[in-house]
Amino acid sequence: MMTDQVLKGMAGQSPRLPAVYVLARTLTGTATVYGCGLAFGRPHKQALSTGLLLVPKAGLAIGLVQTTSALMPVLGAQVSALVLAAVAVFETIGPPIAAKALRLSGDAGRARREAEAEAEASASASAAAAAAAATATAAAAAY
Repeated sequence: MMTDQVLKGMAGQSPRLPAVYVLARTLTGTATVYGCGLAFGRPHKQALSTGLLLVPKAGLAIGLVQTTSALMPVLGAQVSALVLAAVAVFETIGPPIAAKALRLSGDAGRARREAEAEAEASASASAAAAAAAATATAAAAAY
């Protein structure tokens, strides 16, 4: 399979090593945040979705790879291959997972719904104020 060849070439190891790394990192991060969310009283869906939002986090990993390569050039090449292969996977699957997590938590589109509700309330208030002004004008004209 082409993906296996790419991962094997990038990591210099069996394609299982990057796959295990990606799976372990995703599961441990998600499980940790999920557990903490439940411990702090967050609803199940919100705790799970917050953990899933951590999947696409490449900036720190790339910075650590650069530091490792500078400090340990021999080991740095192997670490770089593994971590950069994982970053490629995470940055490919991360955005769809993050979008699914936002929908799962109910946060996707919440700002739009709140803005629409605020605009509707503002329009109702403006209509009520206009009606009150018209009534006051009519009452003043009748007086």
